[in-house]
Amino acid sequence: MILPDGTTYRGLFDNDKLAPDDDQAYLIDAETAAAESETDIDGNQDATVDAMTQQAINDVLDLWAAAWMSKDVVQYLALYSSDFQPRNNQSTPVWSLNRKESILTASYIQVDLAYEAFTSPSPGIVDVAIKQSYRSNTYKEVSNKLIQVQEESHGWRILKENDR
Repeated sequence: MILPDGTTYRGLFDNDKLAPDDDQAYLIDAETAAAESETDIDGNQDATVDAMTQQAINDVLDLWAAAWMSKDVVQYLALYSSDFQPRNNQSTPVWSLNRKESILTASYIQVDLAYEAFTSPSPGIVDVAIKQSYRSNTYKEVSNKLIQVQEESHGWRILKENDR
């Protein structure tokens, strides 16, 4: 929990209150909290992502969700990088056909995105941690995702998608 003054408490919380039986809870100073938040799981330092870049990426991912909901497959697929690598070693053409079929066969699609964190592992690449809520007439899921976007000549494009 990070308070407005930068005071940070780490431990188990229940409804924004520190759990009383959490022996591992501790207070850390603001500098330590900032340094920890910029270090990824492998111990690598990630660059911070400025507010303008975050907004540009939000705009692209919001457009992606809107294209998905309006079942505009052309716009939806256009927001993926030509370097996009589908999961599970699936080929991009097969992935594209599967996405098109999935989108067009649903009678409705609702996608809500909640942006949680932006980190930049290298110049021109940003990892966006999101909570994604997806609903259609055939499927419903809430998941935590890591979407990696890449800055290209025509704007930010999706490079990778993973569950986290």
